[in-house]
Amino acid sequence: MEKPEATIRMRLPLPMGKALFAGVLLFIGFVATLILSFEYQNQLEEFIGINLAQISIVTIMIVMVIPWVIIAWVLLRRFAHYGLLSLYNDYLTITSIESRKLIKKYPANVIAFVKIQHLSYSFTFKDDYSFNSINMSVDRNCENQLLEFNPVFHAFIQRNQIPIQEGVVL
Repeated sequence: MEKPEATIRMRLPLPMGKALFAGVLLFIGFVATLILSFEYQNQLEEFIGINLAQISIVTIMIVMVIPWVIIAWVLLRRFAHYGLLSLYNDYLTITSIESRKLIKKYPANVIAFVKIQHLSYSFTFKDDYSFNSINMSVDRNCENQLLEFNPVFHAFIQRNQIPIQEGVVL
């Protein structure tokens, strides 16, 4: 089997159905918490000593959203799967870290364009591929891996004449 020119660990895209479902549940939880806090404001005043009727609704909403954001961040970190992005001469592959099973193989000619931003970039593929776009970035502790990967990545782009598009990587 051909040896890759470079390999880097990447977070795999979350399935849209699961992410949307979890987002809706988190939003419903936030709204329910907000409603219950006003419903039981007398009991909360006895418990925490703060009268919610005297506080701005915006302040209450900001305070109430903080635990839900933390829960969302923990769930995202817990259920995110990681894979390996490997660059070859004229194609790239994404494999599972756990089983080393091939998830997807993309020939270089199906990459519509690439957006590059400091320490992150985004591949966008032509139609008929399950991952229409891949946003690449690394955890805070792995910037050195991406810095080592970038020269090989730029050589891959030039060799295969992949267009670079301007824009912000989300």
